[in-house]
Amino acid sequence: MRKPIRPLWAVSLSLCFALQPMIAAKAQVVDSDEFFARASRNGPERDHSRQIDDLIKRMTLEEKSGR
Repeated sequence: MRKPIRPLWAVSLSLCFALQPMIAAKAQVVDSDEFFARASRNGPERDHSRQIDDLIKRMTLEEKSGR
């Protein structure tokens, strides 16, 4: 049972080492402040007013009052 697992383990390990430089190159961050600035960027603001209005129109009076 262990013999079929060993080749699979070896291939998986070799792929990890082969792909590591490519992954590291994409994820390289020089400064923690730069990382925080990138991570905290907001996408474009979306206008949800039409969806909210539609939802309110479909709600019953009980749902609107929270009873």
